[in-house]
Amino acid sequence: MAKYKIKNTNLMHNGKSYKIGDEIELDDTAAKKLAHVLIKVSETKTAKIETANNEKAASSKTAKTSKTAQKEISESTETVETAKSDDKTSTEKEKTGENK
Repeated sequence: MAKYKIKNTNLMHNGKSYKIGDEIELDDTAAKKLAHVLIKVSETKTAKIETANNEKAASSKTAKTSKTAQKEISESTETVETAKSDDKTSTEKEKTGENK
């Protein structure tokens, strides 16, 4: 059984209605009889679409992970800068004698 897309007209097959662009799975005999309203859907095309969708999902996941890592680095940098600032203020207070 192969997959086909309906073209040019709507189709009623085995009691089910199919619109233009719908996909239908047919055996070779039925497909030959309806060839004038069918376009065979390439298995390769379907595989390429699935591969593209998987790659897109993986890319999105990588981007989210990258954003999370970037945020953690930013927060870590802010913590270090705050600690340095606090340390500098302490040192200045000790030099001026304000800490006593």
